[in-house]
Amino acid sequence: MRQWLLTLIAITILSSADCTSSQTATTTATSVDKCQVQVSTSPTTFPNNGGTGSLTVNTTPDCVWSAAASANWVSLANASGQGDATMSYTVAPNAVPQMRTASLSVGDHSVQIVEAPACSYALSSSAAEIGSAGGSLAVALQTSSGCAWTASSDSGWLAVTTGASGNTSATIVFSAAANPGSLRVAHALIGGQNYAVTQAAASAPSPSPVPIPPSTPIPSQPSPQPSDPAHGDNGNGNGNGNGQNQGNGQGNGNGQGNGNGKDG
Repeated sequence: MRQWLLTLIAITILSSADCTSSQTATTTATSVDKCQVQVSTSPTTFPNNGGTGSLTVNTTPDCVWSAAASANWVSLANASGQGDATMSYTVAPNAVPQMRTASLSVGDHSVQIVEAPACSYALSSSAAEIGSAGGSLAVALQTSSGCAWTASSDSGWLAVTTGASGNTSATIVFSAAANPGSLRVAHALIGGQNYAVTQAAASAPSPSPVPIPPSTPIPSQPSPQPSDPAHGDNGNGNGNGNGQNQGNGQGNGNGQGNGNGKDG
């Protein structure tokens, strides 16, 4: 009887152990559809040259999930996992001048990322002219926000005074030195765009003034001489006179002079 009881107890213990082992082996992970999942990404926006980001999954330890990107310009480092996890992904450069978006999904949960359009640059003018005296001139650059650019000149007489670099639309100001010689041209490069400046030649020097010869002095006129009673004064016209003495005389000059007289 005792032996039979011991045998029954042993069978009961083994049966219990087998049952526990079977239950443990058949336990499976919960699918993502039945999990509480939270998905986030950083950053959510990218410049036009792309970059790297991270996708974070928060869920229960037994939750198995898989991730996917909606666009081929986004590459995930890991496409699946279990429980909490953070994975990296890569965004390729954008070669088109349009903004684009993509979604990163884990089950029914997704987040969106945005990539800026490819940079394009345009100048308000491709050339300018300036006088020989020099001075300032400006040109406007149009581009998208986040697009980096620089401005430079290939000539020492044309210098960038405002707007040597930037990452959005701007106005670039140049200073041109006075030109002491012939016509000249300088070339600037702004955001990869050419800008030519032509400066006029220096003005020809004014001719030297012709010297004025000294003036010839005008000879002075002789002083008039006292008149002679026997002759008339020089002058034009006729003259008559009466006196006590009688005499006749012809005046010198362009006139005649006569004198008549009787003794008293």
